[in-house]
Amino acid sequence: MSRSQRGFTLVELLVVIAILGIMAAIILFNISGVNANAACKGMKTDGLNIQNQG
Repeated sequence: MSRSQRGFTLVELLVVIAILGIMAAIILFNISGVNANAACKGMKTDGLNIQNQG
């Protein structure tokens, strides 16, 4: 291969794909935690509303 050819090597592409996969996993983990936390707070609010009505 001559040095004038341009492009990415397979190793470079695999490293970028691995980094993107790790970032996606972190984001999805954080989003699922937010949803679970919101559901828990909603249940607490519902319980307080039931107590206040009765």
